[in-house]
Amino acid sequence: MAYQSNLLLQENRVAESKQLAVDAYNLNAKNNGPLQNADVYNALMFNYNNKINNNNQSLFHQMPVKAVTAYSDNLILTGDEGGTLALMQVNANGTIALSKLQLKEDIRLLCTNKTSKHVLAATATGNVFVLTVTDQNTLQLVQQFKVVGTPKAAAVFKDNYYIATTEGFMKWSYQSSQYVADGMWNRKDINHFTVSSSGKLWVANGNKIEQFAAWGDWSNIQKTYTLNAAITSVAVDVSETYLAIGAYNGTVWVSNIKAGTAPYSTALHLSSVDDVRFSELPSGKIQLATAGYDQTVKLLDVQSILGNKTEDVITLRGHTKWIYHITYLPQGNQLISVSEDAKVIVWYTSSEALYKALKN
Repeated sequence: MAYQSNLLLQENRVAESKQLAVDAYNLNAKNNGPLQNADVYNALMFNYNNKINNNNQSLFHQMPVKAVTAYSDNLILTGDEGGTLALMQVNANGTIALSKLQLKEDIRLLCTNKTSKHVLAATATGNVFVLTVTDQNTLQLVQQFKVVGTPKAAAVFKDNYYIATTEGFMKWSYQSSQYVADGMWNRKDINHFTVSSSGKLWVANGNKIEQFAAWGDWSNIQKTYTLNAAITSVAVDVSETYLAIGAYNGTVWVSNIKAGTAPYSTALHLSSVDDVRFSELPSGKIQLATAGYDQTVKLLDVQSILGNKTEDVITLRGHTKWIYHITYLPQGNQLISVSEDAKVIVWYTSSEALYKALKN
């Protein structure tokens, strides 16, 4: 039924295709089928994109878009190779560009401090701009500083920004209304890292992940995880239950690190996995999104893949060049991807969300 819906859409039989997509979703739900069914998702997605004329794909940027961050429930910031930083509003039909700021340098990283409402924008030359969004939805520069080396990854813990570069791992603390340098670990081999809500750090170097209890406690490695290829991305969920790792050879590795059960590990992408992100969906499910050099985004139901259940891995196609970064909106119902092709694409994260959007 879902497959037939896609065929009808290709024949421009829009009304029939939409009805079949809706019927396929309802039948799957009635039969207690997998919530993450790839055929049903694709039928709904193709019909929805047709309904909105593919406006979920923004071509606001003229240069490759290398960074994205969620600022609030419906605001994101995107940064491109030419130095354009854009503030966009995400709605049911895609994005609306609200304002922009020219930093005139290749923007590599964006990271939001949800407590202070600051956004860190780091460029290839090591210049770091701290900005905020005004009530008029414009971007206002708050502070500028410089880090040593080329930024590779950034994260926030409380009021601290952690930044890994080609020259080391740095901490910048928010003190007296500004960010000040507050320590540096002289390691040049860090590929990526992530920090949890409790301050634990997972630091990738080569094909290993080292877990630390807190910033500065570098002599105490709590645990080491090893893959068979160089690690390119790492993420931990909010509850610190699940760890995800992306590798240069396309491998995605996921584990319940609290339970210590056998991990899920497979070559999910054809080449480098450039970003991995967890989110809790409105349904309460924990989802992992992965983005790769192969121009695709994958959506995985975490409990399902670790429990060897029948939920499908959903593949999102729309980019024509490699994907740099992805981010979830805070509510978990939409995901944004940015790419070398200069596109910013908004995706729904579940069949349920697509069904509601298509019906409305």
